[in-house]
Amino acid sequence: MPSYQFRCRHCQHTFEERRPRAQAHDAAVCPVCGSQDTKKLLGSVMLNLSGRSPAASDSIPVPISSHAAGGCGCSACSCGATAGMRG
Repeated sequence: MPSYQFRCRHCQHTFEERRPRAQAHDAAVCPVCGSQDTKKLLGSVMLNLSGRSPAASDSIPVPISSHAAGGCGCSACSCGATAGMRG
């Protein structure tokens, strides 16, 4: 079951909850203040770099960014595109 990070908009506490993917976007209750005014945060994904079955030593967390899909055209990511150019 995946873990999701949330931040309470009331007290700014950041917390994690394990829940099924089907409930990923459901409201979470802050464990500190009890508020339901929480925001789901972008997390990280685990990449298996070895090609073998996953083990903790084979995977590294990679933050998800707005450039995760690549080819953004801003020349600030590894896609190699130049701003204003179309391929």
